[in-house]
This record gives sequence, structure tokens and C-alpha cells, in this order.
Amino acid sequence: MVHLIFSLLLSGASFLHVPLISDMVQGSESVKKALDDYLEAWDPDTTKRLVVSQKEQKLYLFRHSTLLAVFPVSTGRNGYTPDGMYRIYYKKALVRYREGDGMPYWMEFKPKFGFHGLPFDKDGVAYGLEELGKPASAGCVRLETVHAGLLFHVTPSHSLVVIQQEPPSY
Repeated sequence: MVHLIFSLLLSGASFLHVPLISDMVQGSESVKKALDDYLEAWDPDTTKRLVVSQKEQKLYLFRHSTLLAVFPVSTGRNGYTPDGMYRIYYKKALVRYREGDGMPYWMEFKPKFGFHGLPFDKDGVAYGLEELGKPASAGCVRLETVHAGLLFHVTPSHSLVVIQQEPPSY
């Protein structure tokens, strides 16, 4: 059953709603709890690698050389997401900016650049889902919130991040 739930989470199945702020803590715990059995087999200290293809607008999650998942993303419009090799050095479940707006599941790889779920307005309403798959952010790598939550929980700090134009060569 847990494998089925994990497969559905990775597929982006539409039965999962985008949580409001009030759901964020509970949603985060629910995702983690549903994946605990599956993730127990993973060593949380093993090297994870996140590769972003700006050409494809996809994020590839690897454990060593094994591809674990592929997620649609939105990188920076006008090529604003910086290509290069980085490490995740700061993680926070919820980052707020402006007057109440925020981003769930923040994982920073360069000052002011990171991975995060769909941003939300001061009323807690997420936006940007229709922009996934095309450059639309201010430079960050934006994911569907449930995918960002999954990555947040399975990707330890110091994991390698590669931002490049082309897809990975594996």
C-alpha cells in the first residue's frame, strides 16, 4: 500500500489538493508519515542528487546513479535561474515574504535561490500550478507543493544540486 501511495505522490495524481496554510503542518506530517515505511529502507545520509534541466523544465532526483523520480518544475523566466553546481545548505518548512505571502518547503542552494512548493498569497491560496513546465519564476525552482514536500523530507542538507540546460546524462 505504501508503494502505491508513493507512486501516486510521484505521479502528481489530482486527488491531492494544494494545502492552505492551516493544512501545511498537518499536510507535511501526513506526507512524511505515509512515506516512512518506504523511506526507512533509504539511508538518509546517502548522497542525493537533484538535477534540473531548464530546457525540459524537469527536476530529476537521484540516489547515487539511480533515478528515483522526475518532477515538472518552473525555473526562472528570462533564464534567471543560475546554471551551476551547488549544495542545499538551508531548509525551512515555510518561508514568508512580503505581507503574508509565502513559499512552502524551502531548500536554498544559493542566496535567494532555492526549491519550493507553489507560492501562496496572504489568504493562503497557492498559485502558479498552470505555469509548471515552463519558465515562470523569479529565479527559484518551483514545484507542485506535494512534490516539494516529498523532496523536502527525502533530501538531506548538503545534497548536490546541478542546474543545467540539458537533461542529465545519468
